[in-house]
Amino acid sequence: MEPGRRNRQPAHDPRTDARERALHVLYEARAKSSSGRSVIESQVLPVDEMTADIVGGIDDNVEAIDARISNHAVGWTLTLRRPLVIHLALPRALLLV
Repeated sequence: MEPGRRNRQPAHDPRTDARERALHVLYEARAKSSSGRSVIESQVLPVDEMTADIVGGIDDNVEAIDARISNHAVGWTLTLRRPLVIHLALPRALLLV
């Protein structure tokens, strides 16, 4: 480590935690060919409001998000670049920023 630099760990951020939980919910939803909301409703432990808002926003806007990605991904189709994690991470990042 350079002199004068401290090892900084990122501060606890509830928004970051909610985004991470939302990604897990969306991953499960995609694997089950289900909506994010239905996955949340089936959870044994309650999901916090911020995570539910993120998942709901993605469920409500998934077509617009995919269209926006398609507009910028010239020469690619969504089916070609839709491995599960990429499908979730890239389009959803537009909503989560």
